Amino acid sequence: MTDSSEESVKRSNRLMRGVLWTSLCLFIVLLSAVIWFMSYTWGPGPTVEESKVTVYIPRGTSSKSIAQLLAEKGLIHEDPRFLILVRLMNRTAKLQAGEFNLTTGQTPLDLLTELAHARPVEYNVTIPEGLNIVETAAIFSAGGWVDERRFIEKAYDTDFIRQLGIEDIDSLEGYLYPDTYRLMKPAGKEADLLKMLVVRSLSVWRDLSENAISDLNRHQTFTLASIVEKESGVDQERPVIASVFLNRLKKKMKLQSD
Repeated sequence: MTDSSEESVKRSNRLMRGVLWTSLCLFIVLLSAVIWFMSYTWGPGPTVEESKVTVYIPRGTSSKSIAQLLAEKGLIHEDPRFLILVRLMNRTAKLQAGEFNLTTGQTPLDLLTELAHARPVEYNVTIPEGLNIVETAAIFSAGGWVDERRFIEKAYDTDFIRQLGIEDIDSLEGYLYPDTYRLMKPAGKEADLLKMLVVRSLSVWRDLSENAISDLNRHQTFTLASIVEKESGVDQERPVIASVFLNRLKKKMKLQSD
């Protein structure tokens, strides 16, 4: 074998060894990165006393901000690997807004899965019978659901009232159905809550109108119901009061209501 051939073989061997060492180094680096990432993904969350923690995620919150919220609540360790996991799981668009009760001590992987499918916390808000618009607004405002002033203004907005399919009235007085409503954060706008109450009223009216016991139209019925509610706070007395008023109306008498 000539000197040039031997030198060519040596160069080939050196090149091969270089390729092998480079591949080995890349494999070690890649393996280390996988181990580094998986140790976080499958590692438990911080140890806290509570088994459940409530977290509120406003609408439009970025994945980075959600990670900060979860870390502040002790659900995850503050670590850039969480955002990598979010992207790899394609959860960016699925991290929903709302208020959630989340389990502590979970792996980041399990926590993301729970958050993607969690049902928001529900609150019962009761609107008692006999309240007017201002009093109803005060209840929603006290719970942080609406701005009281905007709620009242919207209830007197005739354009908004027509959008609800109600004509020829100048306020929603009598149309805010008393009931217990289940609400979730983030709360809707004032118009959303007003629509919810009105839709409930109209639904009840449709049921009642199928078995109508008088010739009163919808608005007259709601108006009379409001008057009866103000006449007495005792449920058992209201049917008697209503029948008295209906009899007076049939005879074209004055209601003489307080």
